[in-house]
Amino acid sequence: MSAPNASDLGASDLPGLRRPLCLVGPRGAGKTSAGALLAERLERTFVDLDRALERRCGRSIPELLAEGLPAFRQHEASVLEFALAFLSGAERGVVIATGGGVVLLPQNRLLLRQAAEVAYLHADPEVLAARVSADAEEERPPLVEGGPLAEAQAVLAARDPLYREVAGAVVDAARPLPEVVAELVAWASPGSS
Repeated sequence: MSAPNASDLGASDLPGLRRPLCLVGPRGAGKTSAGALLAERLERTFVDLDRALERRCGRSIPELLAEGLPAFRQHEASVLEFALAFLSGAERGVVIATGGGVVLLPQNRLLLRQAAEVAYLHADPEVLAARVSADAEEERPPLVEGGPLAEAQAVLAARDPLYREVAGAVVDAARPLPEVVAELVAWASPGSS
């Protein structure tokens, strides 16, 4: 894989100096929806790390996952590292919605803590499962047998401590999106980033 460039990330207007704001959390937490609105409200550039990964690799997330989880995680780590390095000096600033498993690699957790302000969008397994079930565009293979609720329970059991490890804020993402975004805006006000 060659070195990524700004267009690989879906970011183009990045003249120079604010720490990136990263949203972490499991699938169904609303990272992409909240991130896009947060970026709009703060007049920052928005990057969805999953879409950046697809553009960078020229394949869909399901196709990348078919290569195996270790290869997928390495692609994801590469795009995260580049996004944070390239965008950390952006004058306009950036909001990055990460993939749900980005916290699984220790190097990613270290990078997130060092290079970004991170908010964990938390919701109970039932909420996550309902959202994933309702998402007609969701094409990802399940991570565990037993359906969306079993997956949400397993993911939270394994990842909740990792999300909390990197997060400077934990936001209740079960609330309506405008409330979640309002809390994120307050957290990310110019004095705190």
